[in-house]
Amino acid sequence: MDPKDFKKQFGRAFRGLRGDGLTQAAIAERLPQIEAAAAGGNAQAQWDLGNCKRYGWGCERDEPAGLNWYMKAAEHGLLDAMFSVAACYQEGWGVLRDPAEAANWFRRAADKGHAMSAHYLAALYSRGVGVEQSDAEAFYWNMKAAEAGLADAQENVGRGLRSGLGVRADPAEAVKWFRRAADQGLAVAQYSLGTCYHEGRGVPRNDGKAIEWFRKAADQKHIEAQYNLAVLLAVGQGVKHDKAESLKWMFAAAEQGSGRAQCNLAITYQLGDGVARDMAEAMRWLKLSAENGEADGQAALGRCYELGQDVPKDLETAKMWYRKAAAQGHPKVRALLEALEKRNT
Repeated sequence: MDPKDFKKQFGRAFRGLRGDGLTQAAIAERLPQIEAAAAGGNAQAQWDLGNCKRYGWGCERDEPAGLNWYMKAAEHGLLDAMFSVAACYQEGWGVLRDPAEAANWFRRAADKGHAMSAHYLAALYSRGVGVEQSDAEAFYWNMKAAEAGLADAQENVGRGLRSGLGVRADPAEAVKWFRRAADQGLAVAQYSLGTCYHEGRGVPRNDGKAIEWFRKAADQKHIEAQYNLAVLLAVGQGVKHDKAESLKWMFAAAEQGSGRAQCNLAITYQLGDGVARDMAEAMRWLKLSAENGEADGQAALGRCYELGQDVPKDLETAKMWYRKAAAQGHPKVRALLEALEKRNT
């Protein structure tokens, strides 16, 4: 989960309202009862009313009023309301943005066991927003959320254990946490678990298992899983060679913007490997790859412009793409760039 995207979490807010599939009109009809209960001090109703005001459900949108009702519910100890208050301070909903105050409210809820608040507090520590940056604190709060069963936090714990960020590295323990999140259907965790099997990190290498988990993530449109699955299918590693299915996943990744997949498709069309040879299509994918920041694509496109291969010869454009690839540490392009610049002196 993107720690900045509070709207995903707030989708839970309408368990008794929008969550029941109620229309705007139906919520508006129910609103007087919610307002009466909120005025009478019912914390859940106060939070519901805060959500109505915050989003304009059944009434005119009024973010400051929404925050006011969140505050009232939070004062009664409602943890979801504390999270909502934190979110308002984090995003500037009905109040000036105040990351430190957001962290304060996240902590209050997290201290009482609110998993999502612990997860977001971890994100603040990771980025050093509103609090002093601390990988150890980030890991601590992610672990709190992970132990409560939050899949996104379990994935983060796995990453920390795999890399040793904020905690002593333990690849085998990382695999356990990746698996917990993957079993909940979290695509990025399925990809991470597949990577562990593919690389033999924390588990014995097993490309068959890697394929299994990559496929699960790819089915959920995880772009790197789609690319990795395409590559393994192309070479028959851990699975029977299947060029047609490999191309299916390579196209899926490329269409989502994977520069590596786009560069691969450029080569595929150039060679006519599993598709009809088509140099115009090859160049289209190559340009997309380069524009998306893929160093191999930038180097190859620079070479095309240097030689006038399928594009008009343009040495200045060639140098531009060579420089972009060189800035990313491409191992071969620096020599090409130096040779081209010498020819122009």
